[in-house]
Amino acid sequence: MNNIVDEFLQLSNERPGPFPYDDCFRIIDIARLEIANSTCRGFEVINDREIGDFVPDLAWYDAKISGIASWGKWAVPWDDKRIKMAEDITKRSFFEDHPEYQILRNKITSEDTPVLYEYIVFQEAVRTGVLQILALLVA
Repeated sequence: MNNIVDEFLQLSNERPGPFPYDDCFRIIDIARLEIANSTCRGFEVINDREIGDFVPDLAWYDAKISGIASWGKWAVPWDDKRIKMAEDITKRSFFEDHPEYQILRNKITSEDTPVLYEYIVFQEAVRTGVLQILALLVA
């Protein structure tokens, strides 16, 4: 158990960099153009406010995941209530938690938005690491 926690703590300390604002705004602009240029009937319309909330929603999601991850070895004595709360927060990826941003998901690539792509990959690695540790705590 300690080896897994140590590996996880090492990973969670390797954050790729600051929040990827530029890449976020780039994909929001691309999505807005696609929506504006769409002539398809039945195209899912997402208004500016919903797309515009992508940045604060991603930042808040990351803060929750990072907050739980920051407990590291101190999470070992957690009671069932706290473990359940942490599982509820970490059981879904950002895009599972926010399906309204699916239109943006396929625009996040290592070529077009490398900083945001690294950020999401890192965030997902931390989230799944937390889930693995939580599973060991309840086993």
